[in-house]
Amino acid sequence: MRTNSIIIIAFLLTWMNLNLRGQSGAEIIDYQTRISVDRNDIVIDRKLIIQINNHTSDWIADISVPFQDGDILDIIDGTVIDNDGKVVRTLKKSDIKVVSDISAGTFYEDRYCKQFSLFWKEYPYTIEYSYRTKSSKNIYVARWYPYYYTTVPVHKASLTVELPQSFKGRLHQQGKLDFSADTINKTLVYTWIAKDLPLLRAEYLSKPFYEAVPHVFVVPDEFNYIEKGELVTWQTFGSWVDRLNFGLDFLTFEEGKKVDALLSGISDPREKIGILYHYLQDHTRYVNISIEVGGMKPYPASYVCINKYGDCKALTIYMKALLRHA
Repeated sequence: MRTNSIIIIAFLLTWMNLNLRGQSGAEIIDYQTRISVDRNDIVIDRKLIIQINNHTSDWIADISVPFQDGDILDIIDGTVIDNDGKVVRTLKKSDIKVVSDISAGTFYEDRYCKQFSLFWKEYPYTIEYSYRTKSSKNIYVARWYPYYYTTVPVHKASLTVELPQSFKGRLHQQGKLDFSADTINKTLVYTWIAKDLPLLRAEYLSKPFYEAVPHVFVVPDEFNYIEKGELVTWQTFGSWVDRLNFGLDFLTFEEGKKVDALLSGISDPREKIGILYHYLQDHTRYVNISIEVGGMKPYPASYVCINKYGDCKALTIYMKALLRHA
């Protein structure tokens, strides 16, 4: 009973925090995203103009821009503008620091963020900043949502995607968005615009954020992530996943001997499965380590045999290896 009460209180506090943040007096004036394809790289330019109306929204002025090892992230500029339209502060390179960005539930991952502050002491004030990310680790060209913060209303958000005329893929749009298409210098230019987006409020049993709000996906037919793959059908994507997993579902010799001893004298397949699953539960732990391609490609079953831990994919491959051996 006490555990249930703690869970309920934690949920209510989270819900209250989300809603209070949204009511605290900040608004995104303009949120611009421009995405272009440079060979195998995706280049994303973002610019934000945010008005902060009182001290309860100063958290927005503490800015953190995430990136992954191997990406190139450039903070282009940052300024603070007072209520009279005067620039009162300009971001310096020395103001930017790089820190690790390990998410909750992860032991280690090669994700980082660049952090800086554009705080000002008089209200209202406006912050403007822009940055560019260049990444070669991509499956999608674009996965865009017009909300930068789920709890801050948006006056205007726009996405512009520039693609070569030879691009083959699909555009997916959901929700109310103004759409236009053009061809400029042999480049396909697609633009989506959202205006006057309301503040999102946390609701019990509501839809996930990514289903409830407008969004745009731009998906290529072919991609090159770890190795070449296709997103034409579920079968072609599954084939790519299968190739990533190829050769990973083998136990070490020592582990194979343990499995043979566990299953000695047992003929019923269902009973074998139960024994192996309980063996997995009793002798391994969930630990998420995401390095380089670890977020998509599992560690091999032999890794779990030796270390006795793995993430969801690694433990699944390990279970598959147990069944395969049996």
